[in-house]
Amino acid sequence: MKVPYALVIASLLLVPLAHADSKPAPSAPPAMGSGMMHGDGPCMKDNGPMGGPCMPDDLKLSADQKQKIEAIHEEAHQKVLKVLTPEQAAKMEEHRKAMMDRKTDHMDKHADHMKKRADKMKERTPEPAKVQ
Repeated sequence: MKVPYALVIASLLLVPLAHADSKPAPSAPPAMGSGMMHGDGPCMKDNGPMGGPCMPDDLKLSADQKQKIEAIHEEAHQKVLKVLTPEQAAKMEEHRKAMMDRKTDHMDKHADHMKKRADKMKERTPEPAKVQ
């Protein structure tokens, strides 16, 4: 059975109209290096759920505020450790260290990758013409 081309084209034109009132797609997460505290991208290095506070740069926190937030985070961590048994606390610290090691390894690999990209770009960039 052949479908008339006009029907196919009309249906393609109507699909976007049918979804026009739906909610827009959520925005993408921030890109690496895009404005989180410590300047290393979203929750990288020593900041984030298990390694310190992860605060957006657009809060424009003062150095004093950052220091206070870090102290609150450390105080909360110490309180959590007091609730745990010694075995649980040791396991939590082990997990925390393993996560930090993974993050560090990931960041080292990313830095190596970016250096290789920069080197390739330098190779492709022609030398500027010398003016005499």
